[in-house]
Amino acid sequence: MFMEGFTSPSVRFSSWMPNEDCCKWRGVRCSNITGRVISLDLHSNESSLQLQGELRESLVHLPYLTYLDLSFNDFRQMHIPEFVGSLPNLKYLNLSHANFKGSIPYQIGNLSHLISLDMSGNSYSLKVNDLNWLHRLSDLKFLDLGGVDLSSSENWLDAINMLSSLTELSLFACNLNNLPQSLPLVNFTSLKMLDLSFNNLNGEIPDWLFDVGHSLEYLILGRNNLSGSIPEAFGSVISLVKLDLSGNNIEGPLPTYLCKKNSSLRELDLSHNNLNGTLEVLPCLSNLNVLDVSWNSFKGIVTDAHLSNFSNLQVVDFSGNHLALKVRSDWLPPFQLERIGLHSCQLGPSFPQWLLTQKNFSSIDISHCEIFDVVPDWFWDLPSGIRLVNLSSNSLRGIIPDISSKHKLSDIDVRSNKFSGPLPILPPHMNRVVLANNSFSGSIFHLCNILKENNSMRYLDLSQNLLSGQIPDCWTYGQDLIILNLASNYLSGKIPESIGHLVHLNTLRFDENDLSGEIPSSLKNCTSLVVLQLGENMLSGAIPDWIGESLSNLMILHLGSNSFKGQIPLQLCQLQSLKILDLSSNHLSGEIPRCVDNFKAMAEQESVRSYFYDPYSAYTEYSLLKVKGSSHQYYSKVLVYMKLIDLSSNSLTGEIPREVTSLAGLVSLNLSRNSLMGIIPRSIGDLRNMESLDLSWNLLSCEIPTSSIHMNFLGLFNLSYNKLSGPIPFLNSWKPLMQHHI
Repeated sequence: MFMEGFTSPSVRFSSWMPNEDCCKWRGVRCSNITGRVISLDLHSNESSLQLQGELRESLVHLPYLTYLDLSFNDFRQMHIPEFVGSLPNLKYLNLSHANFKGSIPYQIGNLSHLISLDMSGNSYSLKVNDLNWLHRLSDLKFLDLGGVDLSSSENWLDAINMLSSLTELSLFACNLNNLPQSLPLVNFTSLKMLDLSFNNLNGEIPDWLFDVGHSLEYLILGRNNLSGSIPEAFGSVISLVKLDLSGNNIEGPLPTYLCKKNSSLRELDLSHNNLNGTLEVLPCLSNLNVLDVSWNSFKGIVTDAHLSNFSNLQVVDFSGNHLALKVRSDWLPPFQLERIGLHSCQLGPSFPQWLLTQKNFSSIDISHCEIFDVVPDWFWDLPSGIRLVNLSSNSLRGIIPDISSKHKLSDIDVRSNKFSGPLPILPPHMNRVVLANNSFSGSIFHLCNILKENNSMRYLDLSQNLLSGQIPDCWTYGQDLIILNLASNYLSGKIPESIGHLVHLNTLRFDENDLSGEIPSSLKNCTSLVVLQLGENMLSGAIPDWIGESLSNLMILHLGSNSFKGQIPLQLCQLQSLKILDLSSNHLSGEIPRCVDNFKAMAEQESVRSYFYDPYSAYTEYSLLKVKGSSHQYYSKVLVYMKLIDLSSNSLTGEIPREVTSLAGLVSLNLSRNSLMGIIPRSIGDLRNMESLDLSWNLLSCEIPTSSIHMNFLGLFNLSYNKLSGPIPFLNSWKPLMQHHI
């Protein structure tokens, strides 16, 4: 039987009783005339109800089936069986997002009545070697092969051209060959939608896509590697409703041929390209509903005159350009926006009064807009559908009132302003809360009320404020937190044991507070931690062994400027991903472990590509580190390149382990103000990326190794207050040297 191939929640087949009429089963529909099964809809709406298993050949016993939807299930990387092509009356086939792999069987071409075919979203595991079977699907109107590898199918475009009845084509995220610049046999006259986004396409946009003979309404070429300018042929197309060229390398100004009379264009997305020049062409685009030119290099001034006829505008995004929006203080916009994106546009110095007229927006981003003003009370009377508010990096003042009634609000970012007063009372279902670098004061205990009602909180950043009191012990709630940053406040008391319930935590920052006591052992449960910063507090006890044993993903461990005592645990050497280790200014004793050469990430000289995704850089704005003799704030984009060991200002003894010189990626090494003896390792010159080396205030007694002249990036070299002897290596070899103390 068909259902025997699955292991799934019983609720999915609870109505499939053997003695019941199958036409009453959930997901089954029968013909009112013949009583035959004509539709089988077993798609999954949620992961907990996914079907798992395999397709059984008993499916072919439903020859009158016209509709088959098995999408969003889990077929465990099985191949699509050939017998699917033996359902002669099938008109709708959806196998998308169902974890299939392998080649799409050519027998699908036997489904001659097929109108809709969707094979998308199978984790890039499906491929097609030959698309000739598409020729036989003469009734096909919808085709979605998103994520299917077509790179070995040289005839993919010819096969699609033969589908003269096709009204919608999506090859979203396929691995395709390049678009040809000429296509003499093209027959796209019936095509309504062409989606070639995420296809890794190169070259310029061909003119044939804008042929006046076709009836194309939706052209989506986003997220490719297309270059050149917007083709002049665009000016001749009259049917296009949506044009999406986002996420490419298209350059040049907005062409004047965008100004067409009686234009049907309603959505224009040119975001994330290399376009430049001004937006003087704006007035002739006044029919648009969606205008997104964000993250280009446009410059100049946009006035209310440019936007005076945009009565249908719903989405405007000018973010990431060099634009100034200069409008009259009494300007009444003719539109009601749903999304407002003005990041880095000059709006100030006054708070933009025209926002008072906007009553329907669900998203607003006016960050980095040079606004130096009090936020007016009317602004916080946000629309009921508001989901995202970003006011960050201005000089905004005032108190944020109770906005807990805005139940759809899930993301608020007001960092780097001058807001004061107590923490605002927020809605219960927040996903991201960033209130950092303001002057909020008082207790944080009411966070418990938010966490108790909130199962969706992911990011909470209250750092760099004036918050005081103890950290509440209510972290048994909010267990989906990924980022928790309470750094740079005046919080006191112990770190609560319940912090160990945050098992998905990626970043934990309690540094620069007044916390005391020991690190709670429950923290060993937070095995996903990448960043642990507890420095600049009054924590005591021994550094726990389990940090090295349980927190194997750590990249940053900052415990400096506390009162830890005892030896450096050997178990820390198990942290092979560690890039920054700061244990400075404690009461540590004993020798530096020789196993430091196990810090594999510090030994690697990684390329920029290896930092394409860094969890730390994605969520944390800055970190305070000691480099070149003083403390500096390192912002995330720079911090990912830092590889640092700071063990200074302790009571460490013994020799400098030779193994430290194998950490070729180190940028900074500070072992100063200890009681280290013996020699400087002869191979110290192997640390060729070193910018800061401080071995001062120790008991070293040796000559300065001649290999040190190979450290060509040194900006600080401090060997003072030791017992060194012999000649000083040629100082001119250290061209960047700013400070040297020998």
